[in-house]
Amino acid sequence: MKKKHGSKKYILKNLVHSIKKKPPSNLEYSFMKNINSTYLLILGFLILILLSYRFAVSKTLESRVYLNNIQTQEIQFSNIPSQLKQLRIQNNYYDSILTVKKINRLDGFETNLLNKITTISKRLDLEITKFNEPHTVNIENSEIKTFNLSVIGAYSSVLDLIYQLEQHYKLGKVMSVDFKKKKHRKTYKEYLECTMYLQNTSTSNSYLK
Repeated sequence: MKKKHGSKKYILKNLVHSIKKKPPSNLEYSFMKNINSTYLLILGFLILILLSYRFAVSKTLESRVYLNNIQTQEIQFSNIPSQLKQLRIQNNYYDSILTVKKINRLDGFETNLLNKITTISKRLDLEITKFNEPHTVNIENSEIKTFNLSVIGAYSSVLDLIYQLEQHYKLGKVMSVDFKKKKHRKTYKEYLECTMYLQNTSTSNSYLK
């Protein structure tokens, strides 16, 4: 009986030992593989969610910053009309001061000439851009004054201005005319500018026109 009992223990021990060494079956291997795949799938899904969240938050922050910049620019641009208006007022004020000072330095003929050119230019829609003090030369009893002035406007209007100065008001003779086609720096619109030299000769017996 002892021998049989001992043989049973030996058989049981060998059976347990064989079970421990036995490799997993196909079913067990497939089950473990599915579990690992599930873990990897869940981990990948979590990583994808994290990356998507970070990308969405980053884009949202960029959009917010861009929107703030746009709003700031809109506020700045909204103030431009009032600033331009103020600059135009200041410019007109300074122009009036310069015009008064320039007229005060002119004699009777020069003042009359400037007034005539201003009146004619307004009527012909011309803009006076330059009216320099005359270059004066005295020859015996004659005084020759050469005026350099520039206007902007239509070609026909400039010709009409020259005709009015020479023929109608007899204010002098236009010795030189230079037409130039230019382009505005900001608006890129083309305009015609004319620079002319008007010469007036007077003697000691002549009167102011």
